[in-house]
Amino acid sequence: MRVVKKPKVRRTPRKKVAQDEAVAWVKKNHPSISVEKNGDWVWLIEPVPATAWKSLAGYGFQKKKRSPGFTELESGNHGTWSHSCNHPARHKFVKGGGKSKEEEPTVKPETEETEAELMAELESLLN
Repeated sequence: MRVVKKPKVRRTPRKKVAQDEAVAWVKKNHPSISVEKNGDWVWLIEPVPATAWKSLAGYGFQKKKRSPGFTELESGNHGTWSHSCNHPARHKFVKGGGKSKEEEPTVKPETEETEAELMAELESLLN
């Protein structure tokens, strides 16, 4: 009997867009939602109405799922939905890729003054 494997369900890739373009799209299609840039990402400030979720996901926004369900932004606001814009995607695990290569030993720079000279200078400052 032949076993048929199910095809893998792949998430639709995010559209790579400029930050300003993503902000303009949200303001045009969902004017009630607050938008904020934070680094390479565009964040939607809570609350985001459930009626907009499908539209946002279709454009490439992702809902913050891990606890606590929001990201604290530099401004102090809580971002609940994000878009990476032109930011590169996370790297996939590569076997052996996390191991560091042999590091060169660090060499301390030699000081020009010897310990005796430093002690003599210290004593002269104290007297």
